[in-house]
Amino acid sequence: MVDQVRGTIWRKDVGSQEREEIAGRLQVISSRLMAGRRVVHVVARERPDDGFEAVEPDLRDVYFSTLARQGAAA
Repeated sequence: MVDQVRGTIWRKDVGSQEREEIAGRLQVISSRLMAGRRVVHVVARERPDDGFEAVEPDLRDVYFSTLARQGAAA
């Protein structure tokens, strides 16, 4: 399952205002606070824009991207 989403998960450290802007135009699958910074993970076939970096997906990414995909299909 991890192989199915590999290459489509991107992360970026953001502020709260930027997080809202990103959520308005991209499919955010998670947003969490890590070491005082807000980190978002998004699903996209290509890098969404500067500042995003590809990540090796974990089971959390698989789970939330699957839920997002099923929600979009419904």
